[in-house]
Amino acid sequence: MFGFLFQRDRDKVRQVLSKHMNRDFVKKFQFGQRTDPRGAFCQPVWVVPVDDANEPGFDSAVAMITKDISPEGVSLISTEPFELPKMLVGFGDSESMEFVQCTLEHCTPVGLGFYQIGLQPRYVANVSPTQVRRLGAVAVACEA
Repeated sequence: MFGFLFQRDRDKVRQVLSKHMNRDFVKKFQFGQRTDPRGAFCQPVWVVPVDDANEPGFDSAVAMITKDISPEGVSLISTEPFELPKMLVGFGDSESMEFVQCTLEHCTPVGLGFYQIGLQPRYVANVSPTQVRRLGAVAVACEA
């Protein structure tokens, strides 16, 4: 029974990540230029830490940039080493955010003070509109 639930979560994650990939790669798909299941995907995302009690810390969210993405994983670029074992990654815009809970696979220095962060997506998280609005307050504080 637990295998079925895990597979259903994996399918939801693949749908969310594939939707964001396809939105970006649609022209390449149309002309048959895209055959690799993973590709460069530069998009700002929110990274929200998740504590041991599985509670997201929206007030501690940070904006990052994706390096590449596939239905099986996400890679981010950061200027700080990353040690959070679990986090939510928010894709989309303020109108339609989707969050995927991920676990940290690696944090690798790539030079000049940057790090590549490899994430394993686990499931699509249900996030309330109130929590998403808190990200807006974090963004305003960052701009100030």
